[in-house]
Amino acid sequence: MDNLIYRTYTVTETHEDYATVISDPVSLTDENREGTLTATFKESPLGQLTIKKVLQDQAGNLIDEVRSFEVIITGPSYPTGERKTLTAGSDLVLDGLIYGEYTVTETANGDYDTIDNNARVNLTMAENEGIVTLTNQEKAKGMLTVHKELLTADGQPITAAKAFEITVTGHSYPKGKKMPITNVTDLILDNLIYGEYAVVETANAAYETTFTDNATLSVNEKEDS
Repeated sequence: MDNLIYRTYTVTETHEDYATVISDPVSLTDENREGTLTATFKESPLGQLTIKKVLQDQAGNLIDEVRSFEVIITGPSYPTGERKTLTAGSDLVLDGLIYGEYTVTETANGDYDTIDNNARVNLTMAENEGIVTLTNQEKAKGMLTVHKELLTADGQPITAAKAFEITVTGHSYPKGKKMPITNVTDLILDNLIYGEYAVVETANAAYETTFTDNATLSVNEKEDS
């Protein structure tokens, strides 16, 4: 710009996508007729990353239950990795991020398989919002112990081995599964899908049969009897 009146000049700049740094004002006088003003533009950290957690049971049904997981986010705003807690059913939203590529890694959890992991997203000025979805499916890790106790008519234990037949019904056996059992050896069923299990004994006219309540297996209560 030329043919300017002698005075002090400055420059202002406003732009939501940039932080602007302006050099010091310049005073033009008869002795100092030329000056330079410099405006430096730096991208504002306006990136946003949303991390979603989907939790499924062994059958692929959504689990509507609060469970927490640990994730590590790595990218320009977190160059050494940032640990965050992610809860199923509640999105984790990170904003004010520097543009660039971000990676989300979930800390290994032996109770689940990761069946879907869109764990990488690139944030730019043109596309400053990204979504990462982490989907986990419960592993079949339940264990049910069926104990057979055989008593005489006056309530004394019978130690001689006798065979019986039971039917176990539950998530792993939706139609029921018949199994042999004796009064001297527990029947142990493992790698079961979590849920409620019922045990019914095939009728035997020589005995009266009583049962305990149904067993419920879950990620927090993996074993029952």
